[in-house]
Amino acid sequence: DKRSKLDDVYYKSVDGFTEKLTIIVGESHNLLAEEHDDFYNFIFIDGDHGNEAVYKDALLAWPKLKSGGYMLFDDVFHYSNWKIVEGGFDYGVTQAVFHFMQAKDIKEFQGFTVCNGLVLIKKP
Repeated sequence: DKRSKLDDVYYKSVDGFTEKLTIIVGESHNLLAEEHDDFYNFIFIDGDHGNEAVYKDALLAWPKLKSGGYMLFDDVFHYSNWKIVEGGFDYGVTQAVFHFMQAKDIKEFQGFTVCNGLVLIKKP
């Protein structure tokens, strides 16, 4: 099935790093509520791509990130951010990321054009 194929790709990509990774699978809003603040060095946001969901994930994840840690957002420059997606889905990654950065007074980020656009921010 599709999930199994995605898992295979993921595990192949992290081969050799697994002793330094903790893999957590589940609903982000539930899992993040259970985690300690100032715990993670790196958080990757790539879940529901709706504006509200991305913004909520970022707000919930931010306190869990250590000072000096990095948060990476996926699909920030995906073409669906600039068009109406079939079915009216609110594909709002770009809007959510920049709204989050404004709310947290983050003035700097690094953008990458790979993987439909990645944005990396560092927590002060």
